[in-house]
Amino acid sequence: MEDNILSEEIIVNPFETRVRVVVSETIEKGLTYWRDNVEPKHGLNISDYIKANGLTLRMVNDGVSYYGIILCLSSPYSTIAHELFHLVMAVANHKGASWSEESDEWYAYCLSDLWEQVAELMNKYKKL
Repeated sequence: MEDNILSEEIIVNPFETRVRVVVSETIEKGLTYWRDNVEPKHGLNISDYIKANGLTLRMVNDGVSYYGIILCLSSPYSTIAHELFHLVMAVANHKGASWSEESDEWYAYCLSDLWEQVAELMNKYKKL
């Protein structure tokens, strides 16, 4: 952990898509860490997101998609759920899956799995 920043990967199953999750004391610190350490190439403009409680990111390098979520210690559950929903939809759409009555249970399981992974990271951050 660097400067009170937790940066770890989680996996979106069943696609085995890796997602970088950054948790920090404030969203500004998380955004700064992301910009300086995770994806400096894209020049994330921190001022565009400074009032957010969370953020889902998708970058494409050489045709490969990379995903990330930035959260802060005070991110409410509603924000975490909101960002995870964006993540599930983005990964599924990128992989060619679409929302339907037949697939909605998969989306629900995927969201639940991601929630557990992020909750574990948030708890880990609180203990550090």
